Amino acid sequence: MQIQDSSSLSFLYSNKRPPEDGFFQGYFFSGNDYIYGQTGAGHFSEATGHAIKGFMDGCYVLVRRHQDVYEFVTDFSGYKALYYYHDGSTWAVSNSFSRLVDYLRLEIGHVEPNYAHLGSVCSTNSTNNQLFSFETLARGVRVSPRGMSLVMTPNKPILLAKEQERSNNYLDGLTTHLERWVSRFETLMHNADFQFSIDLTGGLDSRTNLALAVVARNRLSSDAVLPRFTCAGSLDTSLDYKVASDLCNHYGLKLNGPNRVPRVTFSSEQSYAAFYDLSLGVYYPVVLPAVAPSAYRVHAGGGGGEVHRDFYNPDYVERFFRNHGKRNIHEWLGMEAARSGRDAVDFLAKNDNGHPLRLHYREFRHRFHGGRLPRLSASFTPLDSSSAGAAQQSAGLCCKNREA
Repeated sequence: MQIQDSSSLSFLYSNKRPPEDGFFQGYFFSGNDYIYGQTGAGHFSEATGHAIKGFMDGCYVLVRRHQDVYEFVTDFSGYKALYYYHDGSTWAVSNSFSRLVDYLRLEIGHVEPNYAHLGSVCSTNSTNNQLFSFETLARGVRVSPRGMSLVMTPNKPILLAKEQERSNNYLDGLTTHLERWVSRFETLMHNADFQFSIDLTGGLDSRTNLALAVVARNRLSSDAVLPRFTCAGSLDTSLDYKVASDLCNHYGLKLNGPNRVPRVTFSSEQSYAAFYDLSLGVYYPVVLPAVAPSAYRVHAGGGGGEVHRDFYNPDYVERFFRNHGKRNIHEWLGMEAARSGRDAVDFLAKNDNGHPLRLHYREFRHRFHGGRLPRLSASFTPLDSSSAGAAQQSAGLCCKNREA
């Protein structure tokens, strides 16, 4: 286990200030090794003799330099979202949309609003709560798709699709997934210096993490440092809390126990700065983080379950995009925003044969809503991981439909 305590949440590089080869920011799992921060990544490479790879489980960016060409690679889920601008001579890349826009105001003097997408922010529908396409609220600024590396050359940006993990059959894929994540939970439950917390509700998705933790506890036996299971609410007000409490009692676990590693809270200025850097302009609800990130406070959540089933009704593809357009403050602008969302799905379909609305959900709603916590702190989503994806691909796409 190679770790390093918290570092900056955002970065910005440009052709005037390019990154060094090997720049790393974030955290990830390699096998059952947990790596955090630039120093942790360096220690891992020295200890194993292996270079850091892209598209592993976590939330990170890695830069490879090839003379005057820079390749930006991120995690499997694309939680470390990359926003980029390239006009043929000036280029810039950041994981902060707001920082990138601020930089462009200084560098090129004018940033044109994207009124079609700005007009969609007024709706409270879940599809309107985050980016709807690879376009953003600023003309010329785009977000890089998950599963692709972003290559900035002197003349243009290039997107390179990467080969995803595959499994021969569903049983092998599921076995690999379960063994991998039980081993990773063992890593996090073997060191008393860590606080490993797990969300637990009445939902099936969070209960998968409970099952992984129970198996890891049984393997470690007396060496296990039990996770802190968390659930909001109380027995009197929340059915989720009652289910979570019953499950913990059944397995001899404690719900909402004390913090082993003290929380370091943000000041009001720091909280707003984190929101400004990572959410403003891309995830529209105003949710200000309270707790500063730490390598020693690690979380597992049930997010990602919806990428394996139909969150949006699969029978109404065109209606889905039409309805998005109608929710715009001006319908004529909404149709332009809807077309860009359809174009995004058509682009994704070149490398993924999934249902169009599943592709859209994973790329935008899950990535920006479900990825909000992983961007702010060390938080893993086993259901949205490379091994879960491989198992699902081998299982097929027969899942229960659900209305949006």
